[in-house]
Amino acid sequence: MRISFLWLLVWVGLLFTAGLKSAEAADCHSTPTTAIDGCRTVVPSIDGANGVRARDLSDPAYTYISITCYHGESPDSICAGGGDFDRVLFDPLNSPCNATGLDNGATLIQDTQHNCFYRKNFGLNGVVDARQCGVWGDGIHEDGALLLNCMKIAAQTVTPAPTNALAVVTTGGGVILDNDTQLSLPGNVRLTCGATNPSSGGGNDFRIFKTGTTNLNISNAIVINPQLLASGTTVEAPIQLPNKSSIFSDCLVVASDNGGAFPYAPSIWYPKCDPTKAGCDDSAGKTFIRSAILEYSAFNPNKSIAYPTGGPASHSIAIAVGDPQTEKGGNGTTIRDVTVVGFGTCVKGAARDLTLEDCRFDCSTALDLKTPDVPFISNVRSERLLSGSQG
Repeated sequence: MRISFLWLLVWVGLLFTAGLKSAEAADCHSTPTTAIDGCRTVVPSIDGANGVRARDLSDPAYTYISITCYHGESPDSICAGGGDFDRVLFDPLNSPCNATGLDNGATLIQDTQHNCFYRKNFGLNGVVDARQCGVWGDGIHEDGALLLNCMKIAAQTVTPAPTNALAVVTTGGGVILDNDTQLSLPGNVRLTCGATNPSSGGGNDFRIFKTGTTNLNISNAIVINPQLLASGTTVEAPIQLPNKSSIFSDCLVVASDNGGAFPYAPSIWYPKCDPTKAGCDDSAGKTFIRSAILEYSAFNPNKSIAYPTGGPASHSIAIAVGDPQTEKGGNGTTIRDVTVVGFGTCVKGAARDLTLEDCRFDCSTALDLKTPDVPFISNVRSERLLSGSQG
C-alpha cells in the first residue's frame, strides 16, 4: 500500500504540473490587463489569416509570444522560421517602435497596429536560417528577394561566433527558386545550402520535382534564371560575389526554365524525357540521345537545329566573382563544394586571392578567370553531369 500511495502522489503531482503549463500556454494573462512574466502566448504564424501581420496584438497577453511557423497553414506550407519574439508597443513619439514600415521580414515584425515584435533567436552562434526571413525553399515560391534580404540583414546585425570568421546564412537545405532577383553576397557573409558534394536527385536528373509530383527531386539547391539581367550584349551573373571576403558554399546551382522561356533547362528536362512529347515524359525509362542534345544545345553558343543562333542560356554566367564588366572587386572570396549545371559559363572573375575548392561544373565554359595573381584551385572538375551518366 505504501508503494501505491507514493505512486498516487507522483500521479497527482504530474497532473497538477501539466495543468499549470497548459493553462499558461493557452492564456498568458491573469486578468485582461495583466501579463504573466515569462509566459509566451503561442501565435501560429507571421503570415496568414491568423498571423502576426493580420492581427491586433496590443493585449498584454502578447507581450511575449512564441510563433510556430513563418507562413500560415496551407497544403504547400513548410512549418519553419518561427521563434520567440518580445513586443514593444507602437508609440509615434518614442523610439524604437515609432513608425510604420519598420517590419524587415526577419528580426522585426509589425502587427496591424504597428506594434513591433523583436525576434530573440536570429543569428544564434553566428548562423542565420533563411527560413526565419520567409524563405520557402520548396521549389515553388520565388525566394530570391527573400534570400537577398536575409543576407543583407545578417551582414548588418549578426556577430560571427568565435569559430566562424563570417556571418553564416543557410538556405535550410531545400530548393531556392529565383527567376527575378540577383543574389549579390555582402562582404564577410557566407551563403551555404548545407550540402557536401551536392549532386542531382539521381544520375543526370537535375529537375526540381519528380515526374508528375511536387515532391522535390533535388535538395540543397538554388535554381536560378540564366537570363537574369541580360540586356543586349550585357550579361550579369545571377549569383555575384562582388565584395571582399565572402564565401559561397555547399550548393547545387541549376539553370531554371525562366517561367517556360527555357524549355530544355535542366530544372525541368533531362535525357530520359521523351523528345516527341510535351513536357517531360520519362515513362519509357530510357535515355534519348536527342533529348540530351536538346538540353546541351540550350547553353551551347554554337548554332544547332533547335537554336540557329545559339542557345538561350549560352551567354549566361552562373557565378561572377567581382564585377564581370569592370573586372574589379571580390578579393579574397571563396567558392567551395559547389556544383553548377546548365549555364554558358559556370564561374567568371578577376578577383585577387580567389579560392575554388571541390567544385563540379557542366557549362559550355567551366571557368573564365583573369585574376591578377594565381588563384588557389583544388579538386575542380569540368564534367558531363547532364548527359554523361545514364541516370
